[in-house]
Amino acid sequence: MKRPASPIHALTLPCPTCAEETPHRVLHVSAYREGGYLAGVARCGKCRQTHPFEVRPATGTIRVVLSKGARSRVVRVPRVAFPNFEPGTRFTIEDGQAHITRIEPEGPPSPEDAGKAFTVWAVAEGPARVRVSLSAGARTIPLTVELDPDTPLRVAGNLVVGSRRLRIYAIRVGRRTIDDEGFTAPAGRIVRVYARSAWTPPPGNND
Repeated sequence: MKRPASPIHALTLPCPTCAEETPHRVLHVSAYREGGYLAGVARCGKCRQTHPFEVRPATGTIRVVLSKGARSRVVRVPRVAFPNFEPGTRFTIEDGQAHITRIEPEGPPSPEDAGKAFTVWAVAEGPARVRVSLSAGARTIPLTVELDPDTPLRVAGNLVVGSRRLRIYAIRVGRRTIDDEGFTAPAGRIVRVYARSAWTPPPGNND
């Protein structure tokens, strides 16, 4: 039996193991219908557990795969938020603005059809929110910093987060954690930065 075709490969779903919504990779689609209904099997990106899922459509909204930096999530946007449906069109989301990058299938649908048979792919505008894991002895301190998406970060380079001056020792891009000295990636592509304090005591002070 042929598997139902679906343009969705990643979703933010409730994970029964983590007891929260987390990014998931869709492994198998058992049902996909116009209107946004989707069911199948997905794997949690946090705990790696596999479980069945079901997504039902919301009335009067359009399914949008929204990317911000290295992360993507599926959101529902009211149809009235879209002035038209074509690449480059800006629209309002909860925390700012986004613009359409592509529509699947190709071609600008009408507002009536877009919520039924089309998926809108979009990129959120504004600063990239970079997650930082600060290694402090036996502890790991979670931090975040907002940067321009094009800001380059480099392994063995420095990063300032609030009043902390950090030295980066690894960068995670996609599923890869890279610790090669000199490796550089723009903030918008980075999933997580791993760093240690770059502060050193002044000469003559060993405290």
